[in-house]
Amino acid sequence: MADVLTPTGPTPTTDPSGQHIVLPGQAPDGEHILAVLVKRSYSIQSGQRCRRAAKDRKLVAGDTHFGDPMNTSVQYESDFVPVKLATDVVLNGHAYAPDGKATFEIPATLSVDDVVRSVLVIGDRTAHHRAGTAPVFSDPVSFTRMPLR
Repeated sequence: MADVLTPTGPTPTTDPSGQHIVLPGQAPDGEHILAVLVKRSYSIQSGQRCRRAAKDRKLVAGDTHFGDPMNTSVQYESDFVPVKLATDVVLNGHAYAPDGKATFEIPATLSVDDVVRSVLVIGDRTAHHRAGTAPVFSDPVSFTRMPLR
């Protein structure tokens, strides 16, 4: 299938090589470019090599939030950026307590080749605010599964 530029914008196409689209834009130096955006999706299982997903996720034209954009984080960032200086790696998943035993906090790590990123996942807490004082946080609630956002 061929990509087609129309007056209303680019038209995405799909084929076995993944989601892709042709997008006009400008390079950081102001030069006009025609970018080819390609998106592939993978399934990740602990201790295994990642596998190509049965179906690629669609290209996202604008940021998608977990809920109300004013109160939740971004679930999927827009793919419609003509120039990216590096490859994005997006994790949408959960941290699981070892052996399914509830915990108050656990480290979680994602590695791609030699790039390693770790976070400390802490159970839900609440903050109590009083005018003129620093907020006071509750102790974390134990969990066996916590969304990573």
